[in-house]
Amino acid sequence: MPKRNLRPLYSHDGFTIRTNKVLADGAELVHCTERQTKIGCTASGRRENGVITLVKPHSGHVKDDGIAKPKIAKVDVKDRAASTKLSPRDILHEAKMKHGVGAVVMAGTASSIQRMISRTRDERCVDTDAADAANPKFQGKLTLDDDQEKFLLFDEVVALSGGRNVCFGNKLALEVLEKSKILLTDGTFAVARDPFQQLWSIHAQFGDSSIPVIHVLMSSRSIADYAHALEKIKVLVPNWAPTDYLGDLEIGQAKAVCDAFPGIKKSFCLFHLLQSWYRRLKKLKLDGLTQYGASLYKFWTLLCCLPYGDVTRVEQDFDELICLLPQPPTQEMKEFEEYIRKFYIGPRRSLKFPPLSWNVSDRTLRNLPRTTNAVEAMHRNLERCIRGHRSYVSSNNPLQLKRLFITNKPFERYYQQQSKQEDDDWRDQLRVSTGRENEIHIKSWYENSIKNAHLNIVGDCTESIYFRLEQPDVDQKAPRLLRKQKMKATKSGREGNMKDEEL
Repeated sequence: MPKRNLRPLYSHDGFTIRTNKVLADGAELVHCTERQTKIGCTASGRRENGVITLVKPHSGHVKDDGIAKPKIAKVDVKDRAASTKLSPRDILHEAKMKHGVGAVVMAGTASSIQRMISRTRDERCVDTDAADAANPKFQGKLTLDDDQEKFLLFDEVVALSGGRNVCFGNKLALEVLEKSKILLTDGTFAVARDPFQQLWSIHAQFGDSSIPVIHVLMSSRSIADYAHALEKIKVLVPNWAPTDYLGDLEIGQAKAVCDAFPGIKKSFCLFHLLQSWYRRLKKLKLDGLTQYGASLYKFWTLLCCLPYGDVTRVEQDFDELICLLPQPPTQEMKEFEEYIRKFYIGPRRSLKFPPLSWNVSDRTLRNLPRTTNAVEAMHRNLERCIRGHRSYVSSNNPLQLKRLFITNKPFERYYQQQSKQEDDDWRDQLRVSTGRENEIHIKSWYENSIKNAHLNIVGDCTESIYFRLEQPDVDQKAPRLLRKQKMKATKSGREGNMKDEEL
């Protein structure tokens, strides 16, 4: 794509004027820089011997030297970058001396101006060009981390599937992975480019949170591809022996993990489970009936609580919930019931997702993650880093991974932010998928069952899940009443402290 010709800018009476055409006698026809914007200023005139004479006045905006000067400074920096070989630092110094520090600062940050200079000079990196090729090759700085240590772990073709796995991780990441007893995985398609289909991320436990340690670019997503990646990582980390696995509802990676680590306890993400159920409701056009006050509101709300119940009573509890459906149930409701029984509840000889794999009562009591929202949040941050970056070169660029990857610096700030992000994502995503009232029921039910023992989610349960859930008497006004009581107690406590101080 050819470069645009840089047309000079001029400041005139607080406005910015751009050259539109140069006449044969050397005079310039000029117009306002806001002509092609939403403002649509019609100002035009003539510049001759350095003097600008306007034929039509400005319209739709007021003069602002604070905006005009930075525009001129930015164009001047581009011109100097194209016509000289000065370093970006020297070009910025010249611009500050000529246009003033304020104008250059308003023109952009030092890094953005430096990237603009690189684009103007069409500076290319050999390593990123190789990664952007039809057959990507990772070399040079793309194979090292910020500490100049090995970052590319392996780049191999899977014999069974013909796919290609490219794995990234540093020494410290492997050390954290080796000590972790929890394994979380998830894939994203948003940041992968051909020939790769997805970026598969592996998270490990660090303190009270989970952090990304391994990233694998995969051109295929078969069980053989996942198994190959895990076996190669096990060679690099021979003492890696996780006891708990948490992933989304993808059977391929779950089976590969179970084959690689016999005896590992497999669990599926709670959010992906509820999302799958809700999508089926939406497909059957029943999602509107799950809103507060609708016919399926109580059924759907209590169904979302089913993963917290006694895993040995799932069928009985689901039968109790079916009784809450409107009678007689519609054909769509029968199809939804059949879908849940076929894949998640039974009775069936073999279920695709047996209750033991999606029940979260045990994970809750052991203080283990119930969702893969930490991995999802990392993928969104990575996508924002790649797609929102103006100097975007390649989504296969491992330099982007390093921004979100662990290094030799302390982890405290990182995993605190990730932990908060996980909680926020859980609340936000659940609210979007099932409604605000469902969040009230699920959260209050969980807190009461664990802390106040209103519900018995494990052990002998003689009552149905319906009555067990109705005991705490959670309604729409409960959070508001709790806040009022808390504020009243806080206020009375402050008044008591003030009286004590007076005495």
